[in-house]
Amino acid sequence: MPIISSPYQRKIWFSAESSNTVVNNFSPKSYFDYTLTYHSKSDAIFSYARELYNKTIFLQTDGDVILKSKGILRIAGFISNCKTQSRREDFIEKLAKYTQVDIYGKCSKNLNRISFCEKWDNICVREVIEEYPFHLVLENSMCDEYITEKYYDRFYYNSIPIVSRRKFYSKIVPNESFIALDDYNTGKEMVNHLQYLIDNPLRYLNYFEYRKSEYIPMLDQVKLKSQRGVYGLCDLLKKNKYKRSKKKIENVVEEFGRMSECDSADAISKMLNNW
Repeated sequence: MPIISSPYQRKIWFSAESSNTVVNNFSPKSYFDYTLTYHSKSDAIFSYARELYNKTIFLQTDGDVILKSKGILRIAGFISNCKTQSRREDFIEKLAKYTQVDIYGKCSKNLNRISFCEKWDNICVREVIEEYPFHLVLENSMCDEYITEKYYDRFYYNSIPIVSRRKFYSKIVPNESFIALDDYNTGKEMVNHLQYLIDNPLRYLNYFEYRKSEYIPMLDQVKLKSQRGVYGLCDLLKKNKYKRSKKKIENVVEEFGRMSECDSADAISKMLNNW
């Protein structure tokens, strides 16, 4: 990493992962000019939602199609990182006490499900998930706006996603399109509500009502265009092409941590113990 650079040179700090994964990384003080991360407070945004830009996506609205194979309460999850900061594995273990939770991928205890779908085979993943009324979208960290391909690649699947904390999603995706762990005081209370939705198909279908709207926040093309990763960064650099570098981020790791607002290990433990 060069110590001395031209006053017209810009240095970019990039992370597509949560701030929890970089908290111990060394970063020189007052060195970087801009940030490029998934968070909207970054100078340029590398959002996982960028994959939706310029794509034609069909959103199923036919209730009979959505309800196919949804008569029994079951939860699916594709998980390959078995020990996480968010402790999703512990939340899943609690859920499994009260209902059927089928895990696919490296973290499955069922040998037949470890390699059930080839890596990047989204067609296979979709076929599996749509056999379940609910599927897990629990990230490896609980951080504001940290929403990865686990959500965006599957938001058009005919299955209701289960996320960690509502506040991390409600600013970005349709608020009535998902279920959050912290909507409930305990895992048992959550499972009771999921069973209620299974027993009342019209209430279940309410989670897909957003698809009938002409305006879906996460599909806002103007917003997505501004989240073009390196393309957005290039636009930023062009605007400042002939300007001397004035802005220096004193401590970029701490700055990223502040904008990410990740739950601490203690906060997650408290939530888990009470849940």
